[in-house]
Amino acid sequence: MSEVTDYFGAGLTWVGPFDKENPDTIGLGVAAARLTDDAGAGFTKKYETSVEAFYNFQVTPYFSVKPDLQYILNPGGDASLDNALVLTIRLTVAF
Repeated sequence: MSEVTDYFGAGLTWVGPFDKENPDTIGLGVAAARLTDDAGAGFTKKYETSVEAFYNFQVTPYFSVKPDLQYILNPGGDASLDNALVLTIRLTVAF
């Protein structure tokens, strides 16, 4: 049994929105999953959807900082949970 019966995801990324030697990247995406209604699966909502936006600051050719903001509707397919706002920050060192 698969918990996800249908899935849709799409996104856009723009590299170099500002002229720089080390181009930054900005992106926006959406993902939607339809959840199974099989008995015993435990879902009380039929879907989960996430909308995400990020900006990757390329500080040097080898170091970047990427804040990411997500808004999740029906997290875990659980009606008892509120929609969630998630902020993460990723630091990347490439060598």
